[in-house]
Amino acid sequence: MVPSKLTKTRLKATPAIPKARPATPKAPPVPVVTEAIKYRDRYKAMGDLTRMTRLDLAELQTWSDAEDMRINVYYALRETGSPMPEGEGRFYLPLYHVATFVAQVFLKNNSEAQATLEHVANSWLLLAAEDGIDVEGFDDKTRAFFGVYAKVSKDILCAVYDGKLRLYDYIGTPVDVTYHRMAYEARMADSLPGELPSQRKERLRQRAAELKQSGLRAFLKQIAEEEGISSSRVKQLLARELETDD
Repeated sequence: MVPSKLTKTRLKATPAIPKARPATPKAPPVPVVTEAIKYRDRYKAMGDLTRMTRLDLAELQTWSDAEDMRINVYYALRETGSPMPEGEGRFYLPLYHVATFVAQVFLKNNSEAQATLEHVANSWLLLAAEDGIDVEGFDDKTRAFFGVYAKVSKDILCAVYDGKLRLYDYIGTPVDVTYHRMAYEARMADSLPGELPSQRKERLRQRAAELKQSGLRAFLKQIAEEEGISSSRVKQLLARELETDD
């Protein structure tokens, strides 16, 4: 029997199409802690201390005038309808009140200056974001308010760190911030060069687990003091773990 042409013909296999190799993503630039960053972020040394302390308005105004900060505290109080100091005694206000009053007056005086609002909102937006304030999606006035609030707060806390301003407790006693300053210096000296955001979250997660295992209930406050950030920021960084625990 003579084989047919069909049986003689070998079907050629369809050549496999080589798969394109995915491009290797470039690693983001590694942030390195420098003396400049240490100086810029020194306000973080105060941690949650500002929630339990106040500022002396006379000292605050003297500092503002000397540093040409253009923060007129008494004008801000008058324009916002807040109680004005009377007599010769000291008058104290928490930092968040001072920053709020100054931000409110800024908006009042620049409510029609759209270019100014946009500039402030865009320039100081990152300052607000560092404190966990999400201002995306808000109008320029709201974003500018939080920008001014964050800027004023950080300038004042830097002055406290530098020894140019003092914080007082609720009975009028000056608060010694030496511990907070030294703890910040130690953290920066021992900081991990090139720590990425994901690595920081993992480190904080492990630290939280250690503190909870030790029986410390106020572990968020402890981590906030160690990191030089607010408890709300720590809670934000550990949001997923806290949800899991619930």
